[in-house]
Amino acid sequence: MARLVHKPSILSGRTLDISDLDEVMALLERHHYSKTSYHELGLRLKVSHNTLENITKDQRDVLPCFRECLASWLRKADGVEDPTIDTLIAALRGIGETAVADGINGERQNIIAVSAKSEMSDRPMLDTSEEQTPCTDINCTLHFPNLVKAYDKFKRFFLTVMRSKP
Repeated sequence: MARLVHKPSILSGRTLDISDLDEVMALLERHHYSKTSYHELGLRLKVSHNTLENITKDQRDVLPCFRECLASWLRKADGVEDPTIDTLIAALRGIGETAVADGINGERQNIIAVSAKSEMSDRPMLDTSEEQTPCTDINCTLHFPNLVKAYDKFKRFFLTVMRSKP
């Protein structure tokens, strides 16, 4: 029986693959990328000129060419190394699509901030007479076993974010 596996967001910094094609296309469309510059984008993504020329000959229309350009990148054609959202953002900046790159980067930062806030909400609270404050005393781990779990979860998240930075 097939098992569903949840993949992290394409904005998480993980290596992308061909199964992410629709999501990458939707992301670019959401940020108003002009598909007409797909050839320049493909070159910046390290897809070879010959591959892009073959795509143009085979497809003719812009949308299928754009799709095949991204598909070639995600399939690591022509020796492309590890396609990531950072690579895409850098390529967009390289062809002058800075508004699109900034929009994608902003969306990524929002997701990271929301994830971090969610991670922090798992921290146990120490009840005081005044208000609820985060438990920071190391002895709290004796009373709040979830503190260690929350810390480990946050640490994994933080390390993932740090590894995804260029």
